[in-house]
Amino acid sequence: MTSMPKIDRRKFLIGSAAVGGGLALGLNIPFGSSVVRAQDGSPEITAWVVIRPDDTVVIRVARSEMGQGTITGLAQMVAEELECDWSKVTTEYPTPGQSVKRKRVWGDFSTGGSRRIRTSHEYVRQGGATAREMLIQAAADGWKVPAAECSAANSVITHKPTGRTTTYGKVAEAAAKVTPPRRWRQGPKDWKLIGKPVKRLDTLPKVIGAQVYGADLKLPGMLNAAIKDCPVFGGKVKRGEAAFAATVAASGLPADKCEVYKINLGGGFGRRGAFHDYVTQAVQIAKQVPGTQIKLLWSREEDMLHGRYHPVMQSKLTGAFDAGSNLTGLHMRLSGQSILTAVFPQNLVNGMDALTFQGLHPKGDFQFGYSGRRSRR
Repeated sequence: MTSMPKIDRRKFLIGSAAVGGGLALGLNIPFGSSVVRAQDGSPEITAWVVIRPDDTVVIRVARSEMGQGTITGLAQMVAEELECDWSKVTTEYPTPGQSVKRKRVWGDFSTGGSRRIRTSHEYVRQGGATAREMLIQAAADGWKVPAAECSAANSVITHKPTGRTTTYGKVAEAAAKVTPPRRWRQGPKDWKLIGKPVKRLDTLPKVIGAQVYGADLKLPGMLNAAIKDCPVFGGKVKRGEAAFAATVAASGLPADKCEVYKINLGGGFGRRGAFHDYVTQAVQIAKQVPGTQIKLLWSREEDMLHGRYHPVMQSKLTGAFDAGSNLTGLHMRLSGQSILTAVFPQNLVNGMDALTFQGLHPKGDFQFGYSGRRSRR
């Protein structure tokens, strides 16, 4: 279950785009010379891993959970390399503000395009592998033996020549002070969690009704707000105090005075990834009543009127096969709208939307097992 911390009501403004299941506990609070700690005081081993004295392993997940299994999948990858007890794993979200202050240590926070696992699996696994080696080194230092004589499995470190053992929770404090070693990852043949069926970490709170979604969030003194916007895209209402321009800088404050906390999504269909009009509206409403928590909820009617639809795309493929059923020729014709033109026009390359042709690119996210291709755009 993703942890829910206490939120300072004076600092909380609004949950933002593509938000996921819970609020971040991890804070950069140094207690001592070199230890970074989570809000509960537990030592951070790497930016991705916090270990509590009871051997609970808190794995940071920067991507958002919207029902697709991101939390569990990314936690599996860190846990695989960490060699921890999966039954004691929980997760938490770092915040964008924390990430900026720490030189973007958690990388990309965006969630969309079915890319969260494949674009971040390498560095999150490295985070788990580094933490494992730091824990092993801390145990070896305590025993005054070479780290090479020690191994880790299921949150237990073993000195192989003598059979002595200790747990992650017992050496976490010392491990947090170890200089991170050269990171190395295990190969697929050694995987015990990656690619294996495990119980999702967010199932139980959802089943028992304990999961907090954006609509569920309640804070002391919170007021609810609603919007009556123009029913036409780009239009303006003639009257109404709740009409706000989505492109106006919401708060007018410097970045270090703002923060975004993630709350679980009920689902996501691309609308939240690039259009943040609701965030602007919520912040501008909050500015009218300083010191008061504001929760903005769009009505179903507003949501349907101002939904953002995905581009229509059609693909026609014609192929040829030889006598052995091997593909010898492929003609593909794509026709449709560009998603980047509306969402991220700065990412167009010579006027072309690379996402439209990604299956044809030799180095693209998706590739066909046929190399005799010719592109005509």
